[in-house]
Amino acid sequence: MWSSELNSSDLVLAEDQRVPAIVEQNTRMTLRSAAVLDAELAKHDYLVEDRFTVTDIVVGYTVNWIEADGHLGKFVNLRA
Repeated sequence: MWSSELNSSDLVLAEDQRVPAIVEQNTRMTLRSAAVLDAELAKHDYLVEDRFTVTDIVVGYTVNWIEADGHLGKFVNLRA
């Protein structure tokens, strides 16, 4: 997600230095990963041993990036 941000922000890279294909590629990989996490959270409330851990915090942070980019819509369990 960070490389997508780098390649879409005037504040970080000038337009002639960006690689637009990275954004599309990162989006596809992010959606694949989100689908796996969403399926896992359909079966369990938490990601490790059915208890809240730092893993849930780290994943939650990443999920916020996905949501900010507008890609969280269909992932009901990640939204929850």
